[in-house]
Amino acid sequence: MRRSAIAFALGAFFALCLPAMPSIWHLLTISAVLVALGLRWRSLFVLAFVLGSLWVLLAASQRLADRLHPALEGQDLRVTGTVVFVANPAPDFTRFTLAPDTPGLPRRLRLSWYGASQEIVPGAVWRLTVRIWRPHAMQNPGASDYEAQLFRAGIGAVGYVRGKDGVRLSDQSGWRGALWRFRGAVDDRVEAALAGHAAAPVVRALITGFRDDIPKRLWETMRATGTIHLMAISGLHVGVVAALGFLVARRLAGFRRSRRPFNALIAGTACGWLLAAAYAALAGFSLPTLRALIMLGVVGLAFGSRREPALLGGLCVALCIVLFHDPLAMLGSGFWLSFGAVAAILWGLVVARRRRGRLRGFMYAQVALTLVLAPVLIQWQGELPVSSVLANLLAVPVFSFFVVPGALAGAAISYVAPVTGGWILHRVADGLQWVISVLQTLAVAPLAVATPGPVVTLVMLVGALLVTGPAALPRRGIGALMLGLPLFGLAARLPDGGFEVTALDVGQGLSVIVRTRRHALVFDTGPSFRSGADTAAMVVLPVLRGFGVRQPDLLILSHGDRDHVGGAATLVRRFPNIRVLGSQLLPGLGAMQRCVRGQRWVWDGVVFEVLHPPLAMRFERDNDSSCVVRIGAAPGTVLLTGDIERAAERILLDYAPELAVDVVIAPHHGSRTSSSPALVAATQPSWVVFAAASGNRWGFPAPGVVARWHRAGAISLWTGRDGAIGFRFVSGRPAAPRQHRQRARRIWHERR
Repeated sequence: MRRSAIAFALGAFFALCLPAMPSIWHLLTISAVLVALGLRWRSLFVLAFVLGSLWVLLAASQRLADRLHPALEGQDLRVTGTVVFVANPAPDFTRFTLAPDTPGLPRRLRLSWYGASQEIVPGAVWRLTVRIWRPHAMQNPGASDYEAQLFRAGIGAVGYVRGKDGVRLSDQSGWRGALWRFRGAVDDRVEAALAGHAAAPVVRALITGFRDDIPKRLWETMRATGTIHLMAISGLHVGVVAALGFLVARRLAGFRRSRRPFNALIAGTACGWLLAAAYAALAGFSLPTLRALIMLGVVGLAFGSRREPALLGGLCVALCIVLFHDPLAMLGSGFWLSFGAVAAILWGLVVARRRRGRLRGFMYAQVALTLVLAPVLIQWQGELPVSSVLANLLAVPVFSFFVVPGALAGAAISYVAPVTGGWILHRVADGLQWVISVLQTLAVAPLAVATPGPVVTLVMLVGALLVTGPAALPRRGIGALMLGLPLFGLAARLPDGGFEVTALDVGQGLSVIVRTRRHALVFDTGPSFRSGADTAAMVVLPVLRGFGVRQPDLLILSHGDRDHVGGAATLVRRFPNIRVLGSQLLPGLGAMQRCVRGQRWVWDGVVFEVLHPPLAMRFERDNDSSCVVRIGAAPGTVLLTGDIERAAERILLDYAPELAVDVVIAPHHGSRTSSSPALVAATQPSWVVFAAASGNRWGFPAPGVVARWHRAGAISLWTGRDGAIGFRFVSGRPAAPRQHRQRARRIWHERR
């Protein structure tokens, strides 16, 4: 059974790694051959592998067929539908999922509504005017794949609500509306009981799952200490509630005195599962809680059938059930963290049994959990919290045995005895505040690690098992070396005189990362959004972590437009010692210096030179004040142009008429007011990169501008179409550009 479950999971994983959906004939042929081999060899492993692959591909084909028809993209559509999910609404911004009744549309739409006139709640039926597109998101190495998240959630189109007024045809109805009202009532009661307490947002998040009021600083503390998993209602929290329910019900049923102890065991199991289900409902039945309920149900069925549950077997059964229920679950990091955490805990418990003393065994199991999960965290997050072992040793027991049970008990008792319930909630909040203060003391900047490939991740995992395994397993030193592979800089290092330029896909905006052997430069940070998010947090920081950059040396802000500096504050807050250079002095960025023509520096044999703007020159348009930087070494030259337009291009060419380069980041995203014939003729690049979003409303890059660069012999690349675009200059001519959307293509990625 275990081998078949593992084979099924491997087949599902294989299908999700395919770059494109296979044709029906290829799929049937390959499946028939594998099934025949499996029957001939009497191998359930092969048959389960084929079944897992086909199950995922069937689900994927249904999702792809449900996407918006291209002819409807960007049009104003009148839609009637039911709200099925609301993601942490803010005062002036709400993101929600709508199930439309309008024929010809996908079954699920992900919509944003700015300045909604009424509250959006699940179960309500609305008539709205929307503008939607097929799912197409930013693609960058090391950053989150938002298209995968939309694909897994069954979202066939994304967009926004036009205007502030919609027509609510009916109030919330059904179980979704009732559950939302109940969660809101509990949240309001807890908020009133803890009014003014600093830890109130965290207590509310642990009870109802509403996390929108948790301050950014606390999120950064939890991330730096590796305890961010405690802020979400996950399998750990649900499992704790189930265990407490089991113990209480078993004791009430008289387990120790009963002549039929097995009945008390069943009663405890059922009570534990029901309490866990109630907690999952209070959390809105999020996917991690559903996975936990499935795993608890497997254990409960084992007890009900009078069999002692085998831990590994139960985990494998739960794995199969989760994948049958949600074939695309592997696309979420929560799947890997949930099952990885359970597997690590089981491994730690097996090893801890050989240790004397419960406390020593618990501590060893916690260390095993941290080390075994380290490869998974590095693969998904590109960083390793250096204080996570100590922080989790403190936080996990406190959250598990004090904070979560106490908060739930206080919220429940407050309905019967408000004073007593409020007192309990305050004591929980006080204890939680103490834990947060300790975590802030332990918090240090996480160790940025170059994102390893699957092979290196597997080697690290084996190393973690060797390090944490029984003493009988040999060569723990070798295991430690295997676990520490990313720390030794296995990512290809640049030689002296070599550099790498990556134009990031930040939507409608610009951000470029330049790396030499020992230094890193960030040129612009991309836009910020009305929701409060920005591409520094969404893209730039994850990419830097993926490259293994622990501290960039310089941030250059070409000019003050929001699509170029929207994430500057986030980047400076994350790296307070970074030097900032820009054409305009912007508030809140510390000791910022102006970029001026003639500035020049050398990093590891690579020359950086500011060519524009001239000192003390004023421009009618802010775009023309953009910093222009030339980066060059023996292998090649790159020109970063910001948003300069034709007036600034003339001034630039007067100063540097000989401007031949290998790569140009096209001025002003390829607008008609830039890329003059004179600039194109002077630069004569092999490649030109247009930093613009797919389907942007300005029509960037302009077709005439693209044609102009083509006539000059340049190959055009476009971040909105190709994802992040990287150039590596190490010897001779620069290597062919790396287009991330092409290199990382999967079956769910939109082709344009």
